[in-house]
Amino acid sequence: MSHVHTLAPFVSTDLAGVRWTEEEHAKLLGEKAFMAYQKYPGYTARCNGVFLAAAGVVIPYAGMGEGWVIAGHLVRSHVRYFHTTVLQILDQIANEFKLHRVQAMVRADFTASHRWMTHLGFEKEAVLRKYGIKGEDMTMYTRFYNHGA
Repeated sequence: MSHVHTLAPFVSTDLAGVRWTEEEHAKLLGEKAFMAYQKYPGYTARCNGVFLAAAGVVIPYAGMGEGWVIAGHLVRSHVRYFHTTVLQILDQIANEFKLHRVQAMVRADFTASHRWMTHLGFEKEAVLRKYGIKGEDMTMYTRFYNHGA
C-alpha cells in the first residue's frame, strides 16, 4: 500500500477523536484546548487521510514563539516523514515571522522527546518544577534563529 502524505493548515477540529501518543494528557486537556492555536501558524499531517500529527508555533509577541506538537499513534510508523515535516514547519514559521527564539516544553520524564528535541536543533534551557498539567516537572528547550537583526 502506498502512503500519501498531506499537509494542511491546522484547525482544532483536526484533533477531534484523535488518539494522541500521550492519551492521558489529551483527556485532561480536552479537544477544545487547542482552539486558540488556530489563529497562529500550524499544520496537520495525514497519511492516506488519517491523522498523523499536528504542529505549530504560538507567537505571544514579536520575535518569540512557543512550539507545540501533537503526535497521533500512527506517527511511530512514519517517523522520518514526521521529523522532516516538523523541522520544515518550524523553520518556515521562524523565518516567515522573523522569530529569534522558539521554545518548547517537554515532560521531564519523557526521554524519547528529549532526544528528539536535540535532533530538531533545540538546546535544553531549564527544568520547570511542577509546571505540567498534573504538576509534573517540564523541561524547557530553546532554538535560536538569526534573521540579520
